[in-house]
Amino acid sequence: MYALQRKDVCSAMSGIFTLGHAYLKDGYTPDRIIKEMSVELAGESVVELQTFVKSQLELVEELRKVDTELGIQTLACFLLIARNEGMGVMELAEKLDISGASASRNVGYLSKERGRGHKGYNLIDARYDEYERRRKVLTLTKEGHSLLKRLNTICTKAASRSACG
Repeated sequence: MYALQRKDVCSAMSGIFTLGHAYLKDGYTPDRIIKEMSVELAGESVVELQTFVKSQLELVEELRKVDTELGIQTLACFLLIARNEGMGVMELAEKLDISGASASRNVGYLSKERGRGHKGYNLIDARYDEYERRRKVLTLTKEGHSLLKRLNTICTKAASRSACG
């Protein structure tokens, strides 16, 4: 058994995302993964942890619809842009503590086209600022808003399950 402190649950999210991605890729269902878990949550019920993990796996499944190889850094960029529409690429880099090149690369993945004829995810729109041509303004596209809505629905459903559980 592996005892997990409450503060560790948040930091485990990245690991759950990676683990869930691997299991789902191998054809496991969220319910099967939950059943195979043998985890004890210190001071809280195993059911609460299972509810948390199940919601994380539902998020992973939804994100796999975008791309089965979607990276955490790209996801972090998408979520930050969603919370701060109108921010620039360098602001994105600063807030995530990544290089400008990494921020630009992730903006490319999230845009309609990432350059050299490669398609992006079309989740954000990166347009030059009309007042400062060196700056790109980042906003969500219709598809980006749709994905965000689906992710919010999963989180809201998980929160209500947890509160009702």
